[in-house]
Amino acid sequence: MNSLETITPEQWARLLSLVFRRVSENPRCKNILESIGRIRFQLRLKDRPELSYWEEYLGDQVVPHIGIAEEYTVLAETTFPVLTGTLLRTISLMEAAADEAYDIKGDTEALMRCANLLPYVMMTFSQVLDSGLHTREERRS
Repeated sequence: MNSLETITPEQWARLLSLVFRRVSENPRCKNILESIGRIRFQLRLKDRPELSYWEEYLGDQVVPHIGIAEEYTVLAETTFPVLTGTLLRTISLMEAAADEAYDIKGDTEALMRCANLLPYVMMTFSQVLDSGLHTREERRS
C-alpha cells in the first residue's frame, strides 16, 4: 500500500491503463461494456487532484485518462485513500456511500450500469497491485 501513497501521476496512469486494458479484454465484461455504452465517468480526487482521472467507455473497452474531462456523464468526488480503499476492498463501498465519502452527480442510470463492472475492476486492481506488474512495466519504460 505504501507505493500507492507516493504514486506519481505517471505511475498512476500506467496502473490505470493496465487495469482497464485487462478489464476490457475480459470476456465476462463484454456484455457489461456493451450495456454501459458510450459515457465518460469522471473521478475527481479532492486530496490528490493531480491523480484525478476519467474513464472513457466506448462500448467495447474502457480507456482511462488522467485529468478532468470537459464533459462527463457521471462525476464521483472522493479522496485518494477512499478510492483505493474501495478498489482494494479494505473499505466497504456501501459504508463509504453511507458515510457520504463519495459525492456523486450525473446520470444515475449510467452509474448503475457502471456498477456491474465494478467487481471486475476491483479484482483486477488488486491483482495488478499484488503482482507488481505495474512496477515491472514502469522499469521497462
